[in-house]
Amino acid sequence: MKVEVLAVAPLANDRSRVLARTPVGRLELTWRGAPPSVGDVRAVELSFPDPIDWRSDSGTIRLEVLVERREPDGVLVLRVGDSIVLAESVGEAPPEGTRTWIHVAAVAAWDVRI
Repeated sequence: MKVEVLAVAPLANDRSRVLARTPVGRLELTWRGAPPSVGDVRAVELSFPDPIDWRSDSGTIRLEVLVERREPDGVLVLRVGDSIVLAESVGEAPPEGTRTWIHVAAVAAWDVRI
């Protein structure tokens, strides 16, 4: 997913808190690796550090997703905007092909350097 960096705040352990403009709206991301600069446009891979819990909507970040595939072990293939994200989940996920909302506590971003 292409993101435009709007703000950067350093965190510990080679991470930064990044506010970014994305195809799915503004997101606060936990940036992994060397921090970007404000104004950069970067291609990133997204991940959710914690499993999606279908029994709760307590996460502070709300994203619209398309459930592309459900694996028997709870792993999901989700479309978030124009990106595919693999995510662990607990509880009963919606059927494949369902467009739905998820609530997550954090979204991590990894610069794919392309």
